[in-house]
Amino acid sequence: MAQRDTFLQTETSPIKGISFPAIHGTGGLFTQSPGAAAILAGLKQLLLTNQGERVMLPEYGTNIRKHFFEPDDIQTRTQIQREVEAAISRWEPRISLRNISVTQDTRADRADYSALKIRLEFTIVDYPYEVQELTLIL
Repeated sequence: MAQRDTFLQTETSPIKGISFPAIHGTGGLFTQSPGAAAILAGLKQLLLTNQGERVMLPEYGTNIRKHFFEPDDIQTRTQIQREVEAAISRWEPRISLRNISVTQDTRADRADYSALKIRLEFTIVDYPYEVQELTLIL
């Protein structure tokens, strides 16, 4: 299993993509991410892009930010989960979703702090034996 983990993180991995956020590296401003890092960067970019934000692809992204000031209840969380599922199924064919959880992230150090926590569990279609995870706190 360690070989597979290592393979997905190396430069020889067949999976490549642009790093997100864009960082200036040896390849210029648009440095490539190898393996699973490319897919994680693509997922972050997809989920953090508002629909309508991309001029040539106005349907790309999600509208999860519109829910930030909605009541923190099961209906809102279900709507967010559905939006995330729909966006991933349409725009990210490289992965197979296993689980999505949308919860409230409260920090004990600040009583007035509350954030939305979206946790994805998925497998890469070409490497289904390894479960990947992405957690976004918004």
